[in-house]
Amino acid sequence: MPSLAQMKNIRMMSILSDEMLNRILPLITEESYDAEQEIFCEGDPADAVYVLVKGKALLNKSASNSVCVAVSAVDPGDAFGWSAILGRCIYSATATCVEQSLLWRLPGKAFLDLLNEDSVMGHKIMEFLAQTLNERLEKRTTQLFKTLLEHIEMVCGLEGVG
Repeated sequence: MPSLAQMKNIRMMSILSDEMLNRILPLITEESYDAEQEIFCEGDPADAVYVLVKGKALLNKSASNSVCVAVSAVDPGDAFGWSAILGRCIYSATATCVEQSLLWRLPGKAFLDLLNEDSVMGHKIMEFLAQTLNERLEKRTTQLFKTLLEHIEMVCGLEGVG
């Protein structure tokens, strides 16, 4: 079982009081994964939020039946699998470990129940999540426009359009 000090090293949990962390602690189970092992797959029932404690993982999204694109790297201290507490029934991406990794698993329903019981904790976590999702959206929008511009330049033979 993790310690409070370890929990405070997790970005999502660093914003919470010791009392709040003590309420989350019993929900956490530690899980080990090997390199290339899937944590969950796109379309699987979203039943847990995960925290990467040690190692590295990628979130991949299917672009077609034969093409999969890495949409985000998961580093130690990052939480992922948010679908489990956002009212989504399924995961929107596949999470795969790149190297041997240690994760904490928080059951989605129990974690969401706790966030609903403690409105201050719930507000802090949802505010953190909104900020995180906004940062991801801005990053992906920038990547999309950069890719589109490069494609336009390549197709039209233009340089320095942007």
